[in-house]
Amino acid sequence: MARVLEVPTGVIDALADLPIRWLEDEGEIARSPMERMRPPKVVEQPVPVLSTDELRSLLRACEGRSFAARRDTAIVSVFLDTGARLAELLEQTPTP
Repeated sequence: MARVLEVPTGVIDALADLPIRWLEDEGEIARSPMERMRPPKVVEQPVPVLSTDELRSLLRACEGRSFAARRDTAIVSVFLDTGARLAELLEQTPTP
């Protein structure tokens, strides 16, 4: 599985700007074509969260003494306690 490298946006912007600045410095272009560009407007959408009652119902659904019930309780507890996402949880490998 390929790993995705997360790079801060400011670093990406600086690297993307390097060739244009070089062309300006060398006199190849009079001014940057990026000069009038504006960043796109990003509308932030809050992530929906479960209510306290929904969390109680979820934990109640995991109750039991079977392997599956205990497994489900453990998985839900990890999500609740750490805030991990599904992909992050799936990347974990057990150690002996």
